[in-house]
Amino acid sequence: MTFLFVKAIIDGKKLQDALADAKESGTRIGFSLVKLRFVGENELTRMLSKQYRLPAVDLEKVEVDAKIYKLIDGEVAYKHLVLRLRRVGRTLTVAMANPSEMEAIDVLRFKTRYDIEPVIVGEYTLRKHLEKYYGVSEDQVDDLLGDFLEEDLEFVEERG
Repeated sequence: MTFLFVKAIIDGKKLQDALADAKESGTRIGFSLVKLRFVGENELTRMLSKQYRLPAVDLEKVEVDAKIYKLIDGEVAYKHLVLRLRRVGRTLTVAMANPSEMEAIDVLRFKTRYDIEPVIVGEYTLRKHLEKYYGVSEDQVDDLLGDFLEEDLEFVEERG
């Protein structure tokens, strides 16, 4: 992400907070900026669309056909943060938070045997839609279990 854009709309303290959050949660800086409500996701997506010179899509206004999103398994979708939107001929249009991730495009091209046309979407909304279509990811379950296991719990033996 271009930090010049970020610095123009938020102060240094917020940028540092977002960077720390991204590092801690293992997400991209854009996700943290939106999660912390420092930047609107639509504003960020428009900026990324201009930067990558790709169209942006609002997933809230798109209904994904079940036949299309099932073309890729949830593990790959979560790993590469991609959601298939439509197929026209030999081309699959894929919503991506990071369209510069060539590995993801190569994996999708290999698995589907289709040409891949990426479009930009906000990562925050993309993750929400991945959960909607694929359910909770294994990483999310592991995070929840980790949080649970870190709690100070006192086990009481039940006597019968």
